[in-house]
Amino acid sequence: MHIANPQNFLRSGQPGSDCEYALPLTIGEFSFLPTVNTQLPNIISNSGVLSACLGSAPNQTWFAFGADSAGSLHISLNGVNADYDFILLDGTGFPCEQFDNYDGILPLPEVLDCSYSGSAMEEINAEILPDRVYYLVITNFANIEQAFYLMVESDVTILPVNSGNIAGRVYSDVNNNCQFDAGDYPVENSTVLYEGTILYTTTDENGSYSLLVPAASTGTISIINPSFSNLVWETPCTEQQPQFNIDFDVNSEMIGDVAFYSTVSCAIPSVQSSVPFLRRCFTSTRTVQYCNQGTIPTEDLVITLDYDAGIVPVSFSVPFIQTGNQYTVNVEALPVGGCGSFTITDSVTCENPIGSFASVNAHISPISDCMILPAEWDGSDLEVTAACDDSTHATFTVVNAGSGSMSGTMPYEIRRNNELESSGVVQLNAGASQTFAVDNYGDMVTLQVTETIGNPFNTIAWGFSDCGGTAIIFGGSSPGLAINDQQPWFDQDIEPIIGAYDPNDKFAWPFGSGEAHTIGRNDQIEYRIRFQNTGNDTAFTIVVVDTLSDLLDAESFRIT
Repeated sequence: MHIANPQNFLRSGQPGSDCEYALPLTIGEFSFLPTVNTQLPNIISNSGVLSACLGSAPNQTWFAFGADSAGSLHISLNGVNADYDFILLDGTGFPCEQFDNYDGILPLPEVLDCSYSGSAMEEINAEILPDRVYYLVITNFANIEQAFYLMVESDVTILPVNSGNIAGRVYSDVNNNCQFDAGDYPVENSTVLYEGTILYTTTDENGSYSLLVPAASTGTISIINPSFSNLVWETPCTEQQPQFNIDFDVNSEMIGDVAFYSTVSCAIPSVQSSVPFLRRCFTSTRTVQYCNQGTIPTEDLVITLDYDAGIVPVSFSVPFIQTGNQYTVNVEALPVGGCGSFTITDSVTCENPIGSFASVNAHISPISDCMILPAEWDGSDLEVTAACDDSTHATFTVVNAGSGSMSGTMPYEIRRNNELESSGVVQLNAGASQTFAVDNYGDMVTLQVTETIGNPFNTIAWGFSDCGGTAIIFGGSSPGLAINDQQPWFDQDIEPIIGAYDPNDKFAWPFGSGEAHTIGRNDQIEYRIRFQNTGNDTAFTIVVVDTLSDLLDAESFRIT
């Protein structure tokens, strides 16, 4: 929740903004976005309350709860690297309007626990009683938009106050009757996003989920399921869509079922390959995950991995067949929505310069032709590769790797350091290619060509090179760096070769062109966050927070 106005009355009515709109709290683990740039003139900033332990109370987020019997309460507050403070109050018999406009007559609410330390980790403890209302107020002293996390534990039942609950099931509606019944099956690991303060949850093995939200909320729930491909799955049920509105003006319970349906029987295998790092002269563990995004079980599958020369696999967790730099693994058939994985120990040769790049391409087969493809698509699918002929010259190759010929010409652009150098059009029959020779001299040179209308995988094909430069070098030639892996059955993992330094970083692909690292509006971004423990003891609580730009579609996010 991002609030940029310091006036309390403008915040009032938003989840967590004050006593009346306090977020419900119960036993479990929860994540929240903080308030920023707010100074609230309420009872928490009253000198009588502040004197109990708080020195200030900026950027408040309110929670309310009770208990069914007497017992102990423990809450862990984790602000990662930001300074969060808290105060826990017994607000029984204290009307919410008194928190905002204290009349000086009622006694101040009892402070049960609080902290004004500079720590990002706080422990909240109290003895609680039934038939009482407790308020936990978290303050964001650091005034930064970094999520905080609460883990609520108790030996009694914690009762949420002012709560609404959204519960539902995500399922495959085999008979397309818009209800879960015999023959249908649940879909687990779907992501459920709430537009307000509570960020997300996931469906369990029964396809079920439950979200606790403020009773006064109006907002949107979105369901994201990376295991279902839009090439075969539809959501025809009007009241059971992946995105729907919530409104608790009348009810405190809401059903949020989402039904997926398909008119075709089609298996769609997908593959993803990733590695934490490629460190020169060392080994690393690569994970290959494969899933079935289709509507029927797959056949037995074959995964082919093509390695750049600078990476040498030294062991597999499964049997494999090697042919030069290509490695083939046979894997089992998968049920609908099912996944499997195996690992490979990769060794990075010492000949690789630090700062060079290497790639591993993964392909899974067989691929069926039963997908529902856009009627306007001509079947063409362009790929771009870049290769350095020497330190000053590069050759770009555009190939139509699709099953159909391009129905018309499509534009391309060649840019040097993000400045347009030349442009034109291409039109290629299925299997045909066209080459473009460019002078390079260490510049970042890109070639981008637009796909034909209706392409369900890509909107553009793109490659780049910087022969003789320092950004992309590998054995005297750049690898085929391009946006060519939008199809679920193909994955291109491109990694920088690192040396001896602390690998706490975020690496994203595609890099983009020019100093602004420009990419296309509809391009997908694959990225990896690395973190490690450099201390001399076990790190028991690890939370990784990455704040997405408002320019990105958060609902498209998925963990691969």
